[in-house]
Amino acid sequence: MKTTQLIWQLASVANPYLVEELLLQLLRKTGLREGGDRFGNFWRISEETICTSNHSSNMDNGGTTIGWSTAGLVFSRVLFWIINFLSHPDPVLRNLGESWIRNYVKSYLR
Repeated sequence: MKTTQLIWQLASVANPYLVEELLLQLLRKTGLREGGDRFGNFWRISEETICTSNHSSNMDNGGTTIGWSTAGLVFSRVLFWIINFLSHPDPVLRNLGESWIRNYVKSYLR
């Protein structure tokens, strides 16, 4: 939880797209299985912390409130990297992408 808050604080004071680039590089380096789990935990905690029942913003980051729509914009490249696996020709990688969505996206309809 603290790490998630620190990442959001960094994104609020630095260029958020640099933070996104760092996370994307980490994912590419570690792969979808390990890096995806790390980002997935961050994403799930962010979703639980930022979202209320009506999807309004409630996460305080040193005076900056970040809404859930902002989260999707800031980390869109990371999300698209994961979503691309849903159409990957390798069934193992495609399954990893599907599992990531099921496990880490709270709003995913099961």
